[in-house]
Amino acid sequence: MINKIFTVLTAGIVILYPCLSFGRVDKAAGQIAESLLPQAVEITRTALSNSESRVRTNAIEAVSAGQRHELMPQVSSLLKDNIVPVRFAAALAAGDLKYTEAKDKLQVLLQDQNLNVAMAAAYALARLGDDRYVGIITKSAKNPDETVRANSALLIGKLGKTDNLPLLYWIKDTDSSSYRSRFQATESIAMLGDQKIYQKVWTMILSTHPDDRIIGIRAMAGLKTPEALSAVAGLLSDPIIEVRLAAAEQLGKYGDQSGEIVVLEYLENGAKKDTGYVLDRRLSLSALAIGNIGTEKLAKYLPDLLKNQSIYVNLAAAKAVFLLSQ
Repeated sequence: MINKIFTVLTAGIVILYPCLSFGRVDKAAGQIAESLLPQAVEITRTALSNSESRVRTNAIEAVSAGQRHELMPQVSSLLKDNIVPVRFAAALAAGDLKYTEAKDKLQVLLQDQNLNVAMAAAYALARLGDDRYVGIITKSAKNPDETVRANSALLIGKLGKTDNLPLLYWIKDTDSSSYRSRFQATESIAMLGDQKIYQKVWTMILSTHPDDRIIGIRAMAGLKTPEALSAVAGLLSDPIIEVRLAAAEQLGKYGDQSGEIVVLEYLENGAKKDTGYVLDRRLSLSALAIGNIGTEKLAKYLPDLLKNQSIYVNLAAAKAVFLLSQ
């Protein structure tokens, strides 16, 4: 989180995209990633059994985003982890990678004492073709618990069914929803492609709060329209580096490599000025951007990022390797 940083977004000129392209990776970047794949897999495998729950959660997310099916047996074992976010992430991964071998464990998790985990299990089973339990997710949209409601909004978006849009708009608009729930509902509405949410997302990327702008970037990119991606491109010149890196990452997902210069500038110059947690956070964001932008100039930084002293940077770099190897 970027806390207590207040800035004003300056107006800029952006060019509308004539068309959208997806999954663009330079051949040389892919070759670099392939050479690093064994190292990335080993980093992630080790992290899945790390004593710190946040590390395990990040490792699960790397497996899921990178579609590393060979690591799913270890992820599946974490469906029994003692920590709620770990079980939640493992269930989502089982669904996203359609890991049928976890079906029996997911059935058990439907009765988990934590509703967030039960919802994740319902989502995973729906992805595996059994949508009998989707009601656990949709009924939780009006749960008074902030985390439950926000995760319900997240999972409704991931389910991809537009007939749930009225429920997401209810979460966004009702006075009883927290800030977090409203923003997650907005992002999920955008994920479902409802263009009516554009103006709301526009206000998010104009926010004086960097965290809001980053969430807005994800939501705006989720709309996948030329107009929306042009709005994201305008944030490549944001005064806050985290916001610029987030914009570069999201644009990269849709074949726009113009954010390369933002990442290069930070890795070559900005990183020398940072230390501690700030450095780790920004290097992690840079690694994630590299994985989506997919240029040779950026991929050359992955070996050092995989060897960084921070496990969080290592995992972000491993995730980038996985993305570039697909």
